[in-house]
Amino acid sequence: MILNAREFCEKTNFPLKYIRRLCRQNLIPNWNTGSQYLLDEEEAMKVLAALRDTRIKMPVKSSRAGSAVVPGVKHYDYRKQK
Repeated sequence: MILNAREFCEKTNFPLKYIRRLCRQNLIPNWNTGSQYLLDEEEAMKVLAALRDTRIKMPVKSSRAGSAVVPGVKHYDYRKQK
C-alpha cells in the first residue's frame, strides 16, 4: 500500500522526522512528489526491520576535551608551559 510519510508515521508510530531523514538518505525506497515522500508500506517496514537489527557504533567521549590518548602519537601538554 502506498502512503505518504505522514500517513505512514501515523499508522506505524515512527517519528516523522526520522522517516523523512531516512527518505532523504535513500535508505527507504520512496518517490518524491513536491514536498511529500510516498512510501510503499511493506518495503519500508522491511528496511526498518533490517535497520533495527544493525548495531550502531557510538563514538567514545573523553572526560575532558582534548585528553584522548592515541597510541604512537606524541601529544603536546600545554599545562607544562610557564
